[in-house]
Amino acid sequence: MQPVDPPASHRPASASPRWYLRLLGTATLDDGQGGERHRWPSRAALLLLARLALWPRRVHPREELVELLWPGVAQEVGRNRLRQVLSTLRAQLEPVGAPAVLQADRHALRLLPGALGCDAQDFERLLAGRRDAEAAALYGGELLPGLYDDWVADERLRLEALHERLQARHTGAPPPPVPLALTTRPRSGALPRYLTRFFADDIALSRLRAALDSAPALVLRGPGGAGKTRCAVELMRSLPQDLPVLFVDLSACTDAAAMAEAVATAMPAAPDTAWTLCERLAATDGWLVLDNFEQLPADADALLGQWLRASPWLRVLVTSRRALALPGLQELAPPPLGPVPGAGLSHEALARHPAVALFVDRARAVRPDFHLHAGNAAAVAALVSALDGLPLALELAAARVRSLPPAELLTLLSGAAGTPHLDLVGRPRQPGAPPRQASLRTVVDWSWRLLPPPLAELAAALGSLSAPFTRGLAQTLADPALTPAELADALDELVAQSLLQRLPELHTDEPARYAMAVPVQQFALLQGTPELRQTHRQRLRQGLLAWAACWSATPPLAEARARLPHLAAALDGADAAFAQAWLGAWRPVLHHLWLDRPTLARLSLLCAGVPAEAVALATLAWQWHLAGDPTEARRWACTALQAARRGPPAARALARWTRLVIDWRDCEDPPRLRRHLDRALAAMPLDAPALCSLLRQLDGAVAEVHGHDPARGGQRLQDALAAAQASGNAYLQLACRYRLASWLARRGHAVEAMAGLDEAARQSEALGDRETLSSVFNTRGNLQLRLRRPAEAAASLREAVRQAWEVRSGLDLAYALWNLPRALARLPGQAVLALQLLAFAAAWWDRHYGRLTAAERRFVRRVRRLASAQGEPGQARWLWASAESWTLDEAVARALAND
Repeated sequence: MQPVDPPASHRPASASPRWYLRLLGTATLDDGQGGERHRWPSRAALLLLARLALWPRRVHPREELVELLWPGVAQEVGRNRLRQVLSTLRAQLEPVGAPAVLQADRHALRLLPGALGCDAQDFERLLAGRRDAEAAALYGGELLPGLYDDWVADERLRLEALHERLQARHTGAPPPPVPLALTTRPRSGALPRYLTRFFADDIALSRLRAALDSAPALVLRGPGGAGKTRCAVELMRSLPQDLPVLFVDLSACTDAAAMAEAVATAMPAAPDTAWTLCERLAATDGWLVLDNFEQLPADADALLGQWLRASPWLRVLVTSRRALALPGLQELAPPPLGPVPGAGLSHEALARHPAVALFVDRARAVRPDFHLHAGNAAAVAALVSALDGLPLALELAAARVRSLPPAELLTLLSGAAGTPHLDLVGRPRQPGAPPRQASLRTVVDWSWRLLPPPLAELAAALGSLSAPFTRGLAQTLADPALTPAELADALDELVAQSLLQRLPELHTDEPARYAMAVPVQQFALLQGTPELRQTHRQRLRQGLLAWAACWSATPPLAEARARLPHLAAALDGADAAFAQAWLGAWRPVLHHLWLDRPTLARLSLLCAGVPAEAVALATLAWQWHLAGDPTEARRWACTALQAARRGPPAARALARWTRLVIDWRDCEDPPRLRRHLDRALAAMPLDAPALCSLLRQLDGAVAEVHGHDPARGGQRLQDALAAAQASGNAYLQLACRYRLASWLARRGHAVEAMAGLDEAARQSEALGDRETLSSVFNTRGNLQLRLRRPAEAAASLREAVRQAWEVRSGLDLAYALWNLPRALARLPGQAVLALQLLAFAAAWWDRHYGRLTAAERRFVRRVRRLASAQGEPGQARWLWASAESWTLDEAVARALAND
């Protein structure tokens, strides 16, 4: 059936513009003078004008339009096509002397208000006004027939659903009078007024603005103090001024009836008192903002769903700490204040960080002379990081600057048991201020009281974990009666309540990780009795040991890396027996992972002065070696050798390997080293292939470096690979293949070496072995330098730095920082950075991994001459001396700054 256009008398008042676009049942453009255009210059021109007409109040980013009109096309190609289509439309809509219709700049397009009418828009406006007969006459058929783009199909289905509801409710009675809409109430009176500046990440905020047109209902969900209310208000203020907004605070409501009463009270009075609230909302054209929804029960979600289904033109924005059970609801997060500032940020970059800017702005409100300077920048950055960049926490902390400088405030926030974070970060009660935001404790307590007891008990148990954790680790802390399926449901509910965060996966090999914000974790830690907290720590210790007992020949490295930060909590109240048992059980992964120095010191303290097994002591020595403390490493290696005398052959072999691998680089007596290594190889147990592989790898390195026998070195690496394959440990096999590729590179077989390194990189990615991946990129960079490709070498070595820094692998990071300056010195404009990085790397290596060899000192002199030749000698000496005192954070930041 051909669509029938309504007569002019049925057109709504919005048809007064010169141009009127019909999209229902047809695709025609009326020039307002009796002429219609049925032929379009192109399909893209029709779709572009339809998109603008269906959302006339919105500013449309060019990138979004390109993706909608030509999905998957390169942005530059799409932007060129968009310019051509826009030029064609302007030639048609804006002839010489005619008023403008389109407004465009380099970033976005929009329709000028009142320049173009559209039947689809008028159809919905008539429905909102209960003018059913006129709406039915205007609906000429489906939207844009014959076009099946995704966004067209979605909008077509929505309009068809509205038309079906119109037919279902049509009774033939005259349409009711139009009730008073929200437009009678000024927008400025509906929204709260703030006297402070608003800070947010610009990119995240722009995405939120773009989402306002994508769904009829949106929820800003986040933890208490995340700035949801302020963000909602700012979003509403960014809308066109002619769009009405009604703001309703629900913090005093506890059920659906109270919510309905609050909305009805806030709405303007209707001319007909017989109208129900649902009918009044059905005639509403604008935004309804429902603030503080989290304490309302599930029937409030259902009531909100009823309002939306009955209101074709109503848009709803909800702020809530919990998720809403409402189909079609689009859930968004309030814009963060950017990533937590790291220690390597410069003073200028720190001043531009939104979280720091918010803190400084609020601090100036109570102390006008406060400003960010070199003396307090580090303390402010650490303070912002300690508070997780939470806007409310930053405001509360900034209020304390009236009497405390940032450094002293940071010291107080580092107090015992987490109490300062919850109680010190607060403010006196202010008139009109909500009591739930008086301090961090009251903020979290508001959400905590909404939890059922079993969920609160689980949250309290998870409070003992101060770092991100996996579901497997959470299972060890939960009630033993809780099944894995029930735990998954409980974690999902805690995420829905904004008391737990699901972290994004940085790599495909990572398991799902969860984390509590600092205030929530400290509040949870203080729940329950000291005995209950000790029970949680004991469960954690048992879980760490029991999990290691289930490992296969290839241990789960990614999961182990996720659980390792929780060792510090497990050591709280632990004894020497647990420390030794843990070191022994986790040895297969501790060959790849490394512990931080405070944890190492705690383990050393527990193991000192008590009888210990050689395996645990050798593992402790290896970890001190990775941490860059040769004195501690040798001390514990000697202790392991003494303990191994009364142990099994495998323990003796491991202790010998540990001492040899720590000493071999700076050995002053190579023949003596050779004798000790031969003795270890002769006593090597045949039933320990993994240990055989490690000893043969060391044998190959000693043969090549001290024995000057590269052929024997290559053969020993082949033997090591065979032993690794017999062990079934994929990480050991990967290490052997990487070392074989490095051996080929040193022998000058560049093509074979590069192929081997590429394969090792792919395997490292698949296994999640970031430490070996850093070594692969390090060797690749050195090989590219030999091939005289310094730019590629610098990129590879920077990637080696990045991979090592990501997992905080100290030894791999030292190697990468050592090699990077040689590539940078051969690039134009990089001489100063090369000189400084080399100065730091040489000093760092000398302090942590033994004195430099003669060959390494020659390497330093060669690179230093190369870099100094591009500048003044006096300046080079000053740069060298200043960089020697850099921190590791600063060196990594400088190395990656120009990447």
